[in-house]
Amino acid sequence: MTGSGSTTARGRLAEQLVADHLTRQGFIVIARDLRVGREEVDILAWEGATLVVVEVRSRRAGAMVDPLSSLSRAKQRRLRIALARCMVDRGARDGRIDVAAVVGGALVEYLPNAVDYTET
Repeated sequence: MTGSGSTTARGRLAEQLVADHLTRQGFIVIARDLRVGREEVDILAWEGATLVVVEVRSRRAGAMVDPLSSLSRAKQRRLRIALARCMVDRGARDGRIDVAAVVGGALVEYLPNAVDYTET
């Protein structure tokens, strides 16, 4: 992922990188770029009996804004709503929201339970 690619292309490559990482960690990736109402879930996966929404934040190397700090309160709220809908749709009892930061084509941080699902 060099600086010459489009934002969409970089995002897709970042999502693939994270999906591959999750698979190696034993997750079962069940959807990517999933529309849930008005929201898009980057990655939806099972980790055991836990349904996990993964928000992938991607930036070019040297970007001024850290990918993790770019997750607004409004986006966090929308992720909570999306997870709740996905849990109902799939009969999940346990769910969480993870965030993956990809910078310059490398997964630099993966934060399980990065967004508190129970917060209103």
